[in-house]
Amino acid sequence: MPPPEDALWVAVPAAAIAAYGGAVMMRRAAARRAWEGPATPVGELAAGRVVRVEGRLAAHGQLLRAPITGVECVGYDAWIEYLDGDSPTRVPRWFPAASETVVAPFRVEGDDGHAVVIDADRHDVELAIPPLPRRTDADFEALAPVLRRAGDPRLLRDRTLGYVEIALRPGTRITVVGRVLRPPTGGAGAYRRGAREAELGPTHTGAPVGLRVLEPDDPATLAG
Repeated sequence: MPPPEDALWVAVPAAAIAAYGGAVMMRRAAARRAWEGPATPVGELAAGRVVRVEGRLAAHGQLLRAPITGVECVGYDAWIEYLDGDSPTRVPRWFPAASETVVAPFRVEGDDGHAVVIDADRHDVELAIPPLPRRTDADFEALAPVLRRAGDPRLLRDRTLGYVEIALRPGTRITVVGRVLRPPTGGAGAYRRGAREAELGPTHTGAPVGLRVLEPDDPATLAG
């Protein structure tokens, strides 16, 4: 008996889904290996490879300004909590009130003189940054812009508020994992017609570009 007319239409999508799932798993495994292995010099990036690069953070366009501290930066992670200590029968606890992470397009300037661009306007960037202690030295008005973007801040005006804000300043030493969308062309620091910087993107569809800070104890580069 011949197969049903729609049999091929069932089999092909299933195979395509399996192939896509396999490709995603392979790229996830490649990203894990990249985090664990040595960094690739920026000048040696090859198109399509999942790599880890190291270097100094630089803006690729305008700098941002961290909303609470006002520090000029390439990216920031800010979150605000409120203290619930009104009830005499409960131990005071901190609860989340708002959070905000913003990263502008940036460059990683490698030690070999080459640079690679990550377009954070097009691709999500996942920050892996060291924890900082909660601070309570900001008044309500300084925290209100972040709170307002999350909802109605008036409900928290009389609460005890704490915050943590981490701002990534230019010059911070970082490492980034992603897939090479474009390898570098031209010599390091030299002017050549058509020379372009390398570009990194996500390892696979739906994944972020991973960014980690390598020198979290350097107060000149990581502000909080």
